[in-house]
Amino acid sequence: MRRVVGVFDRREAASAAVAALARSGFDRARIEVRETHPHATAAVVAAPPPAGTGVLDRVDEVLAGLLGVERRPADSVADEHGAAVVNVDIEDDALAARAELALVTSGAVDITHRTLD
Repeated sequence: MRRVVGVFDRREAASAAVAALARSGFDRARIEVRETHPHATAAVVAAPPPAGTGVLDRVDEVLAGLLGVERRPADSVADEHGAAVVNVDIEDDALAARAELALVTSGAVDITHRTLD
């Protein structure tokens, strides 16, 4: 199972994402919303899932370093900058793409994927 995580800078956008996910056929029991501070913005880019050993993972690390982008888990970014986080638990790539679309169209400022055990 995987989790798609969307970081939002406004709680209204996170609420819109939950509604969009429900309209897209996701079970509300698989959607989790966590809010921290209602009026802050996310100013740090959330980190992708833990880096592997692939070439693209290394390129991402190098580019982040060159651009001075601070990489941290999405929950950490939301906690510090007051954003809301919407988690969606999914089974496959097709559902992940649908979840991402719902999150992006609702105003997610960042989206990450995590593998759940």
